[in-house]
Amino acid sequence: MNLTEFQQVFDAHYLSFLEEKLALIDKTTQQNENKSLFAYAQTMSESGKRVRPYLCYLSYISNGGFSFDEIIDICIALELVHTFALFHDDVMDESSLRRGETTIHHQYKHLTKTPATDRSGESMAILVGDMYFTWAFEKAYSQKELCQDARVKKIFHTLLEEVIHGQIIDIVVSDSEQVSTQKLREKNRLKTSSYTFMRPMELGSALAGVFDTQSFIQAGVHLGEAFQVIDDVIDVVGNSKTSDKDTCLDIETAQHTLISNYIQDNASPEIQEEFFSYFGKRLSSQDKKVITRLVTSSGAIEQSKTHASQEIESALLIIKNIVTSTHYVLWQELGALLKNRMH
Repeated sequence: MNLTEFQQVFDAHYLSFLEEKLALIDKTTQQNENKSLFAYAQTMSESGKRVRPYLCYLSYISNGGFSFDEIIDICIALELVHTFALFHDDVMDESSLRRGETTIHHQYKHLTKTPATDRSGESMAILVGDMYFTWAFEKAYSQKELCQDARVKKIFHTLLEEVIHGQIIDIVVSDSEQVSTQKLREKNRLKTSSYTFMRPMELGSALAGVFDTQSFIQAGVHLGEAFQVIDDVIDVVGNSKTSDKDTCLDIETAQHTLISNYIQDNASPEIQEEFFSYFGKRLSSQDKKVITRLVTSSGAIEQSKTHASQEIESALLIIKNIVTSTHYVLWQELGALLKNRMH
């Protein structure tokens, strides 16, 4: 299955699980607020690229696994972890939009139709995220291999630890006036390369019984670097195919990225001064147009796109040497989809 085919099959299982959980709320509480919150969270969960479960599946079949049904539980667990992280991330980043929907902490007062402070909305988003995290463990431990083999369990736990460490560095970075490129790359490795690519790929391989996966892990590092750089590009210039995410949010929240570091190290003093004058400030639509012009004229966008493409090609070169031609076609399609996000 390619990613599009996988999404259709996976969503049938994933959304069915969320429906079951929603139906069970009435057995725990009769309060309408609880059900409203999780019904809205489910609406937000209905879209998504499903990259993490797909990478687990693709690595599984590339290493000799046979049936998607055999790993459905861990695939659902990975998506639940991702959704939990998004709900919490939206609070930390003060995001107002996610997947074309108002984020939970901004929507809370409208869902409950009761007076609510901003702090209340943030608290509710954290609690909904915590519930998804709980469900992730429920599904992960339904995967018999994860329960029976300590090596498989360790990969899952490592994924969770690394994404939290990456998020801590992310917050430290946002509180710093200047950040080294090395620190940014470590944040990207933990928060993106590991959590989105390396560990799901390693997990899929392990579930197929293959634990010597250093080549796959290195390919995951390259793909993760590309994925993060592409996200940094989209944050500034947007994506012509979607309009479901705020732009220039990294700049509004004073979040350093490889793009801002490129400007810091390579742009003219005039561009640097004007660009960083917008850091940590609420931006108007006109401000965002100016930022896009500054970043583009500095060469940061073109350099970032080139870097992302090179990282994808490096990953595919590694993968080509360790999988069959049939499976390699699927990896090529995934690489093309990643590149396509930049346009």
